[in-house]
Amino acid sequence: MVLLIFLQILSSVFLVREPDELFTRKDREQYVITADKVTLDETGEGRVSHLIGNIKITHGRTIITGDEGYAYENEQMAEIISNVKIDDEGTIITSKIAKYFKEERMAVLVDTVELRDGKQVLKADSLVYFKETKLSEAWGSVILIDREQNTEITGGYGEYDFVNEEGFITDNPELTLFEKDKKITITGDTLRIKRKENFMSCKGNVKVREDSIIARAGYLEYYSDSERIYLQEEPTIEQEGKSTLTGSSIEVFLKKREIVKTVATDNAKGNYTFSDGATNDIMGDTISIFFKDGKTDRIIVVGNAKGSYRKVKEEEK
Repeated sequence: MVLLIFLQILSSVFLVREPDELFTRKDREQYVITADKVTLDETGEGRVSHLIGNIKITHGRTIITGDEGYAYENEQMAEIISNVKIDDEGTIITSKIAKYFKEERMAVLVDTVELRDGKQVLKADSLVYFKETKLSEAWGSVILIDREQNTEITGGYGEYDFVNEEGFITDNPELTLFEKDKKITITGDTLRIKRKENFMSCKGNVKVREDSIIARAGYLEYYSDSERIYLQEEPTIEQEGKSTLTGSSIEVFLKKREIVKTVATDNAKGNYTFSDGATNDIMGDTISIFFKDGKTDRIIVVGNAKGSYRKVKEEEK
């Protein structure tokens, strides 16, 4: 089963990447393998070394350790089993099983994989790590945690470049913004991250939720430094049972990961339901809804304002 997983991962990697992207330079780094005990076997496919106890593989500044493994001379590949740890100049990856390909400078890890780089943590069922570029590809139960920005992203598949601090997650991605006991979740089809720019975007079936406030759109941009969310492509936002807002674009203002204001522009329309059941339909150039403690506080219409108030009849009550 483990061999099948390895083969599936390798097939995916080589299908989506050109060879020139992997073999970028001639390997001149020192490559050394040591263990407490080594036995050598001659096979039809070349010499295979069985490594037992305190395995240490050094490739330049990268160090790989584990309990047991095999080194395949012809393939220039090492398999490490149990307590696997890769230290690539401060980027730490752990798992139960790994294969390291010397010429490709590539590690394939499965079973309880965790990568730590500064205050970022990437977890997955399986992971491919490219030593040359610090690019990671993750499959299955992917979780990307940023402890500095208090965010967590989950999904089924993802790629992340730890040098440029950018990547994407697909297969039911979900971004959670944390602030003490508050949180905002963002879901969609594809979620992209540009950490150095404090920027995230989400495309396709976008949904934002904070308690009873729900926003939907085809495309979203989030800027963490200014705490702003921009919704486009038929955006709507509502507080369930209280107010709704639509427009060509909607800007969402956050304060400590809480929605405090939304502004719709261009063909803006809104609706508000009073406590007695009466409703007020409004439209204008710009409509702003202010929220307090997660509830609609007030609505302001600017430019060509129109409204339609409907009172509930006694029989309807």
